[in-house]
Amino acid sequence: MPLSLMQLLSPFMKRLVVFVATDFPLIICAAVVIFILFRTIPNTHPFSRIENMYTRAKQLATVLFGAIGTLVVATEAKIHLAVSRPNLTNPDIHALITETDFSFPSSHASLFAFIAVWMFSIDKRAGTVLSISALAIGTARVLAGVHTPLDILCGYLLGIGAALIVILVTKHLEAKAIREEK
Repeated sequence: MPLSLMQLLSPFMKRLVVFVATDFPLIICAAVVIFILFRTIPNTHPFSRIENMYTRAKQLATVLFGAIGTLVVATEAKIHLAVSRPNLTNPDIHALITETDFSFPSSHASLFAFIAVWMFSIDKRAGTVLSISALAIGTARVLAGVHTPLDILCGYLLGIGAALIVILVTKHLEAKAIREEK
């Protein structure tokens, strides 16, 4: 981001950008775990409490392993592609956050795109809120000077792709388990 545009941000806006780029993602992660553990699951048969606990544990494990897998792929891509952060290659960009590792693709964007798309598959409202949150986090990381829009876009594509794979594999395994029960 050019220095002139960065100067247009007020001190409050700079603090807000840093919050959304660094602390807000932690809040979102905690909110996702709380949502999975305590959301209402419609179930009326006699063993619904046990089934609901199983469903919650399965969903928590799925999002956790999917998120870790997404981060591993994004980190490996960063290492192999070795694209420097924009603030390290352009002296006109003064980052609001100190980051010295590689930038492409954005791990934050890939993680939160994964979580948003995966959550959309189990709850459309929560998925919509998380999609907006993912967009806010990506935008804040660009405004903070540690990513380019291309870093964020490719991170989103990586996260969306990972989520679609996890959703398809999960649905396939569930359908296979139902067929084997019969």
